[in-house]
Amino acid sequence: MNELSHVGMGQCYFCGSDSVVLLDRRLKKSLPRKVGVVDMEPCNDCKGHMKLGIVLISIADSTTNEQMKGRFPNPCRTGGWVVVTQDFVERIFSGEVKAFALGRRFSFITDEAWEMIGLPRE
Repeated sequence: MNELSHVGMGQCYFCGSDSVVLLDRRLKKSLPRKVGVVDMEPCNDCKGHMKLGIVLISIADSTTNEQMKGRFPNPCRTGGWVVVTQDFVERIFSGEVKAFALGRRFSFITDEAWEMIGLPRE
């Protein structure tokens, strides 16, 4: 049962952990306890990881262009999540992918590429 309240929790887009308290200013008990992603602001943990390196998140090989569009790209995540050095990204990636990862401090990477590079799953 999803209990409604005027207080809810938003989750971090990058790691999925609770990251922000949300208030329904109308106080009508219209928010579920877990609201989901409301912005692309990383939580404090992810901010720390992004200062140290670049977050890579594995996604399904079958990810479509449609899933990658919109305010919050929503590919099927497959559980891989690592922080790599900027040097690693500069050596492994090129072009737009490299520029995106270095600029945003994160990138999605398909399972096929994840395995080819040899990134850990746990």
